[in-house]
Amino acid sequence: MIHKPLALARRLLAGLCIVVAGFASAAAPQQQTQVPGYYRLQVGAFEVTALYDGAIDLDEKLLKNVQKRDVQRLLARQFLQGPKVQTAVNAYLVNTGSKLVLVDAGAAKLFGPGLGNIVANLEAAGYKPEQVDTVLVTHLHGDHVNGLVTPEGKAVFANAEIWSAKADNDFWLSETIAAQAPAEAQGFFKMARDAAAPYRAAGRWQTFDSDPKQAVVARKRIFAQAAREKLMIAGMHLPFPGIGHVRREAKGGYAWVPAEFAPLAK
Repeated sequence: MIHKPLALARRLLAGLCIVVAGFASAAAPQQQTQVPGYYRLQVGAFEVTALYDGAIDLDEKLLKNVQKRDVQRLLARQFLQGPKVQTAVNAYLVNTGSKLVLVDAGAAKLFGPGLGNIVANLEAAGYKPEQVDTVLVTHLHGDHVNGLVTPEGKAVFANAEIWSAKADNDFWLSETIAAQAPAEAQGFFKMARDAAAPYRAAGRWQTFDSDPKQAVVARKRIFAQAAREKLMIAGMHLPFPGIGHVRREAKGGYAWVPAEFAPLAK
């Protein structure tokens, strides 16, 4: 009589082990992938698609004209320690209904394997590079223009005109200025020239005039207006999708208010 409960317990334990083993073998494998990096919203009559190129770790020392203690306080508020901070690289595709306009083209793979996903995410969003009519380049740094060309130096956006600021062109595309730059900076000049080369050769590289002093005035005015009227803004290095609002802070300056994920308005 003493041994029957023990035998029953052994049978139950054996059955439990079989069940557990069955669960273990039936577990789904981890996917080890992320969702495609695009986010869409409607702005009036325009459809805007944020495209994620990837992320890069940047040093807090890149922040200029600010006290170190203020940088540390800002990082602490975001639960970050530094000195390296993950920084997104975004681009924005605007479908006006008659034109397809891309704002910036990403970094390609020239800053590491974590970047270079603009074309893949553009295609995941339902478009093809050859459909792009215009690429607006905010400035000629490599993380904004390297994605204009393939590793072989061919134009990625074969049917697009590229527009950039004349002052940027006069500086970054000048071989004379590049030759006088420090050795560690010359690679950045080469990136800009390589990105522009096929479009310039095809007569599809255009420029507009910009005024740095007026840009400061305009930026301050736009920040104030965006906060006051709750206008939506976007940024190339804000956490993806980089779309949201700015809020005026009581002690001066502005705070970032990211937009909430939402279905596309019909």
